[in-house]
Amino acid sequence: MTEVLAIWKALFIAGVLGYLIGTAAFGLLPFRRNRMKRKIFTSEHVGFASDVNTELVGYRIGKNYWGVVLWTIAFLAFLLIGVESELLVIGCFVYMGALTCYYHRGRPFQNVQSYLLTDRGVWLFPENLGRPFWKQGPALFTAWDEIIGYKIDGSFIQFSGEGDAVAQVEYRAADYVRVKEALYELGVDRLELTDRLWSAQVDEERFYAAEDEVNDLGWDLLDLFHDELQLMNLRPEFGVMRNMPGDRLFDEQARSWLQLNLIDGDSGERIVGGVFPLWHSTGSVGYLLGTSGQELIDRLQEWIKMTMRDAQKAREVVVS
Repeated sequence: MTEVLAIWKALFIAGVLGYLIGTAAFGLLPFRRNRMKRKIFTSEHVGFASDVNTELVGYRIGKNYWGVVLWTIAFLAFLLIGVESELLVIGCFVYMGALTCYYHRGRPFQNVQSYLLTDRGVWLFPENLGRPFWKQGPALFTAWDEIIGYKIDGSFIQFSGEGDAVAQVEYRAADYVRVKEALYELGVDRLELTDRLWSAQVDEERFYAAEDEVNDLGWDLLDLFHDELQLMNLRPEFGVMRNMPGDRLFDEQARSWLQLNLIDGDSGERIVGGVFPLWHSTGSVGYLLGTSGQELIDRLQEWIKMTMRDAQKAREVVVS
């Protein structure tokens, strides 16, 4: 009885050691990463932080459980055959270690990419993809001094330096607006006015709401030019224009834009017109106006000013 109890104690210790070693090899990534993030938060001002699961949405990759089944059968065979206690303890250690490694390699955190936007630059913690700790990708840092601007392509934010991309991070669709506002506050320039997106990333109802929001913002800004319009005897016609009804996000060559026409108050003739693009779709890929917040206000205001200057020039030509 004492010998049986000693064997079970040895099996328990071997199982615990196998679990600890398997966890140390594949399961400590979240703790290590959180410790590094805490250091960054204490030493830098963090404008935005995000964890992105990079697995393909809508696709489920089936797992191969045959290895686990074979390991379990082999270990049970060891127990039933009654091999020597030393060999049984070694088998328990190997079995628990292999089982633990398999468990941690398939956990969701292995596919999580983390990044921080701080006052110094971009910190990127790449996906681990099931690698052991001695092959884990290091945290990558790119200072703002090396970055001239950014653009959004698909589900990625690409930061460019002098001629080449110096960093790339994947963003969550829910963070689309927040991350751009954070970059604007950090003073990072946009390299392109529009964002190249997969249409599936944009919700149709949310897109309609974004159009309405920009339209309302445009009317509010036009109120600032009320006195100038009256002085030039002009009235504005302003609104969202669309060249395709229905599900515009997936229609080939679908477009929407802001249209500003300045009309003569007496004759009713159009003096000038201005166009501000909102969306241009080429099938499954679309180009969406990428600005938001204060940046959008600045761009809209500059566009209205340019249209007003064109109207003033047109008036001067008529008078002369």
